Amino acid sequence: MTTREKLRQLATALIDQNLAGRWRWAGNSKHGNYSLCTDGNGQQFLMRFTRKGMNTAQPTFRVSHLGWFGMEQASDIPIYEVCRDATSQHDSRVYRHDVVGFRSPVADYLAAVDAETVISLLDQIDHLEAALAAEREGATP
Repeated sequence: MTTREKLRQLATALIDQNLAGRWRWAGNSKHGNYSLCTDGNGQQFLMRFTRKGMNTAQPTFRVSHLGWFGMEQASDIPIYEVCRDATSQHDSRVYRHDVVGFRSPVADYLAAVDAETVISLLDQIDHLEAALAAEREGATP
């Protein structure tokens, strides 16, 4: 199976489970719960973090600081719903700890994945490849 076929299969599986639409991060930094969920009515969870042992679980994301790569915990890089530029839950402008994202390109990428867009792009690639092949053969698609 090619990478393209596998990607199409995975995207179709998400659509079949009603998980095709836009995704977003949600959670609360005070309580340490985070999830990746569908956006809009009928919110469904795609990724959650459950307790293991005596500590709460949370995602960690790869980050880069001036060429140094490391991992940062979600609780250290939240974007708060009530004050998007606050960088700490102790900021006086943060009166609720609800999180709408994280300061991480990895987190942004995960939330931006959209199965319907992936399938549309794959369809366009297939169409363009067929048109190019037809043109090379001297025919029109």
